[in-house]
Amino acid sequence: NRDKTMKLQSAGSWFGAAILLGYMLDIASNFWLQPGIRSGDGAMGIFVGAGQRPDLVGMIVLLSMISGIVSLMAAALLCKVSVGRSIFWLSLAYLGLKAGQFGLGGVEMATLQLYRSLGTAMIAEPTGQLVTLAEPIKHVVAGLRDGLHFPTMLTGGISVLLLYYMLQKSGFIPRWLGGVGMLAAMSQMTGVSTGLFGSEVNFIFLAPLALVHLTLAIWLLVRGFGESANV
Repeated sequence: NRDKTMKLQSAGSWFGAAILLGYMLDIASNFWLQPGIRSGDGAMGIFVGAGQRPDLVGMIVLLSMISGIVSLMAAALLCKVSVGRSIFWLSLAYLGLKAGQFGLGGVEMATLQLYRSLGTAMIAEPTGQLVTLAEPIKHVVAGLRDGLHFPTMLTGGISVLLLYYMLQKSGFIPRWLGGVGMLAAMSQMTGVSTGLFGSEVNFIFLAPLALVHLTLAIWLLVRGFGESANV
């Protein structure tokens, strides 16, 4: 029993480390790398920026892939420790949601590479037809990216809601942390839904989940998964 408990705690610590790593990669991409693509105002700002910095676009895509793979590995680990427990089938559903989110995120990242390809062509022919159509092309690409981004975020919110429910139900984390996490996930889904239906995203609704998820990561790093009687 002691060996089993130690393995469960170790798995929880690895799960927490995966959450923290994904958290750091996403922050680096969203707040450090992605703003660096734009080189000026207007449509040409994003196209020229992406065309001039193909390395930056590639790094953003790479970080997104690594973050997605880490999330999938963490979900697979949760499935492993859930075998024989009441949450096992839910853990498989969680893995499926993370796989779907990974796929949607990959397609979304393709739009960044589209900015890069179009920007390279515009830089090569500054008086060409593409440059004269830069504004409408930008609206098309931005609309495509938003059309992928919001469903990706909403899928992520659903998966996090399921995650906190499972962790609370299994007894892997304290009930208060699971409850706060589910409320924060629902808040995030509310904020993302406004963007999905054409309104501005209210980032106040997204902030609680970022804080709670960071708390979960640190808790698991220190404590690991708790032993549960719910099997």
